[in-house]
Amino acid sequence: MNYWTIIYRFAVAILLVLVLVGLICVFLPKYRSLQRLDEERALHNQEIDELEEHIRTLEYNQRQFRSNPQFVERIAREAGMLKTNEFTYRVEE
Repeated sequence: MNYWTIIYRFAVAILLVLVLVGLICVFLPKYRSLQRLDEERALHNQEIDELEEHIRTLEYNQRQFRSNPQFVERIAREAGMLKTNEFTYRVEE
């Protein structure tokens, strides 16, 4: 083999390695950033799901308040409210 052929092949190999290292240096931070953004998106989607479930519960309660007097009375009693003709007695030991 010719001396210049060996040098040429060696130079091409070094150039390919340098291009590969350069591409890794350019795209690795972008890839890490993309992974971090994917994790954040997953957390936000989970938070959205929880909030949507809370909204559904509130909408259900709102419908019950409008249409179900027993529900209203139960919630009022849980809050400590009494009817106008009722009294509360506290027994202490």
